[in-house]
Amino acid sequence: MAFHIDENHYNEALRFFIREKGVPVKIILAHADISRSRFYGYLNGSGDLAMSRLLSILEVIHVSLDEFMLYARSLKETQIDISKEPSTSSVDEATVESALQTYKQTKDVAAIATAVRQVKTHASEEIAGKLIKKLLPTVRNILCKRHYFSIIDANLLLDVMDSLRYEDLQTILPFIRKTIMQQQGSQQAGLEMEITRQQALLTVIY
Repeated sequence: MAFHIDENHYNEALRFFIREKGVPVKIILAHADISRSRFYGYLNGSGDLAMSRLLSILEVIHVSLDEFMLYARSLKETQIDISKEPSTSSVDEATVESALQTYKQTKDVAAIATAVRQVKTHASEEIAGKLIKKLLPTVRNILCKRHYFSIIDANLLLDVMDSLRYEDLQTILPFIRKTIMQQQGSQQAGLEMEITRQQALLTVIY
């Protein structure tokens, strides 16, 4: 089995975890027995990667296959065609309950982030307030326990920041700073930094 560069975003997920874990590339290459050119080719969107090599890479950066697949799926689910999103009339408590149930079963933050964005985009101000209030305990639990912030986490934080308590932001802020420091270190190692996330987290700090 090989992991192809396609809509599943496997290469993006691998880039993310390599950057977050901070393991030197030369150690990854040696452990996975893969050439530098093929490794960077995969990360940059060309070619495929054998399952055995992917597992070797995940092993050396201490990421489980389940965690990797979950994050790759969350990247796919956040890239929703706006034209296919539900209309105002279909964004209701059922939308929120479905997202909460999905998160409860899978711990997939993308389900919550998508629901929040749908509510804020399509619901009236009055309805949105009620639905966000229903989502807020779960959102608060997610964000206040984060030790690093992915693109999904950062965008979710921006969407609900005006609904969070000051104490929540005090809890979250040190880990936002830590994430930015990790990103800067990865950039120095030659890996592409997610500019969108960087800007989102800096916005929160200011």
